[in-house]
Formats: sequence, structure tokens, C-alpha cells
Amino acid sequence: MSDEDLVLVRDTFVEVQLEMTSMITIAVWHGTHQESLELVNAVAANCTCEFGDMGEHLTVCEAHTMLATDQRALDGLLFVRQMADRLRHEEFSLVGVATLGEVVGASRDSSNERADRVTRRGVC
Repeated sequence: MSDEDLVLVRDTFVEVQLEMTSMITIAVWHGTHQESLELVNAVAANCTCEFGDMGEHLTVCEAHTMLATDQRALDGLLFVRQMADRLRHEEFSLVGVATLGEVVGASRDSSNERADRVTRRGVC
């Protein structure tokens, strides 16, 4: 291969890299700063990136790729996280929950109502 061919191959490679770089979208985190720190820690705990002897990236793992480029995934993670917090809060909230006395009283009331209906029908 001649020097001119090598230059052509190099220029073509650089051109393709530039096109690929411009096609990649940068994802933006729309959550809080604390949520972003927790996300980064979760990604780091699941990182499978490979590094060379000099510390350079040989491969980038799926978790880091998602973090950098997948806006839909990030928005979905944030939505589910906030939904889970809301559902947990609602599940363990005492607002609107009947006390044991209210439940027992309601049970007695419904038993008395049933007895009254049976009596009115002339069954007893």
C-alpha cells in the first residue's frame, strides 16, 4: 500500500468517526443532583468497561453508553424512581387509614343492619 493510499484510508477513517460522533446524541439528566450521584454510583457498580495498560478505554460498557446517549432510558429510570417513591409513601402513609376500632365498629354496624333487614322481612 502506498503512502497516498494510507493517507486516503486515514482521512476516510477520520471522516467516518466525525460522522458517527455527530450522530450520537448526548443524554441529559432531568433529576436532582442527589439522584444523579446515585445513578452514577449504580452505573459504576455495574461497569464492565475494559481498560488498557495505559488506562485508555478499550471498550465502553452498556451502562456507560446508556448514561451518555440514551435519553429515553434515563427519563424512564427517573420516572420509575419517582413513581416508586410515591407508591411507597402512599403504601405506608397513615392518612385515610381506618383504625382498628373503626373497623370493628363498622363490622358491628353491618352485622346489626343485616339482623334488622332479616327481622323486617319477617324471617325471625
